Amino acid sequence: MDTEGRPYIEFTDMEWTSTRHVDPNVLSYWSIVSLSRALRFKEEACNLQGVSPVFSAVATYYSLFHLGIFLMYCMPQKVHSDDKEVKKEEKRILHKINAALKNGTNDPRKAVSHEDVCKYLRKRQSDSLPKEVVISLEKAKKLREFVNYGPDLIHTPDGFRVLNRAHDPSECSELIEQLDTLFCMAVTWLCENAAEEDRLLIPISIETGGRFFTSNPDGEAYYSQWSPPEVLRKAELLRVHLFKIAERLIT
Repeated sequence: MDTEGRPYIEFTDMEWTSTRHVDPNVLSYWSIVSLSRALRFKEEACNLQGVSPVFSAVATYYSLFHLGIFLMYCMPQKVHSDDKEVKKEEKRILHKINAALKNGTNDPRKAVSHEDVCKYLRKRQSDSLPKEVVISLEKAKKLREFVNYGPDLIHTPDGFRVLNRAHDPSECSELIEQLDTLFCMAVTWLCENAAEEDRLLIPISIETGGRFFTSNPDGEAYYSQWSPPEVLRKAELLRVHLFKIAERLIT
């Protein structure tokens, strides 16, 4: 903790370049934020479900997107590799993350595209990542794109017509019902498959995220100005549950 009680991870003095491997200690710091975003969006999706299917669909997607980034940050050894068979695509993602870190002080999230996360998770299926996590992210991505950019115009022999039936709000509801299970599956897989040197950081990251949802030495929960109390309460409940899973599997 720093003098104001904020959590931090000490970084050793290193020179960072776009070609070096990512230090798991550095990415662990940003994984705290990524999981907190995922949990907050997950509960916002639930909260908005009966109010605005549009914003609920957007929040559903971002909950899974940030969950994917959390997995990526907690398993940097799967992003970088000395294996000559590793495709250039994975090395490209590694280079972008390293460059964006700026000596470990910047959140590299903007360097990771939506498609980067999808590709990373697809490849992790070969490491036994449950396919449900990948399928759900891809479904949520399609729904988010539909509500953001649809309905679309299509040209027919009778002229332009509005295409607004490609998806239904019930598809989002089905995804939301699965989110708790998907988060638990993802964290279980992570704890069972992360490299030995990364595993101990996982429960620390999950535990430290509590400050985003509950009062702490800095004052109110970090998300208290943007999310209602019920969203924070439920996000914290799931965070605690995920921490217990990680604690049981790792410590």
